[in-house]
Amino acid sequence: MENVKKLYPAKKNDSRVGKNNHNWNGGSAGYKDHHQMKLNRLEKLKQAKGKCEVCGKNAKTIHHIDETNYNHDMSNLIVVCKVCHGVLHSKDLKGCYNSKYVRKYGMNIEEMADRLGLNKSTVTTYLSNKAKREEILLKLGIKKKGARA
Repeated sequence: MENVKKLYPAKKNDSRVGKNNHNWNGGSAGYKDHHQMKLNRLEKLKQAKGKCEVCGKNAKTIHHIDETNYNHDMSNLIVVCKVCHGVLHSKDLKGCYNSKYVRKYGMNIEEMADRLGLNKSTVTTYLSNKAKREEILLKLGIKKKGARA
């Protein structure tokens, strides 16, 4: 047991705090009034007893019902698991599935893969690479985000 403690000492302050954290972005939060969001998140998690308000599984994620990142009113927040959060973000305002690819490029990954004769994984990988993305968007006749040629 002593050997384990030597290999993995407890970290109290540590190098992953503040500027040393790999997520550090200069001290600005992605949310307006981030402190209030954190307080409301904790309160909402307590109210839901750590359970997804959609399926009832364990959950730690807060979803803004109006999909903004500034309205932190308790009535606009729900506790969701990762799976349900993904589903919520894949639907449009009418409740129809609408992936980020449909919003950005006017078609989903499956449609792109079929038109290009590639598998979905390859298309997803290509879209994350700027040069490849421009190449496949040109082949698909898409000039820029959301606009078809």
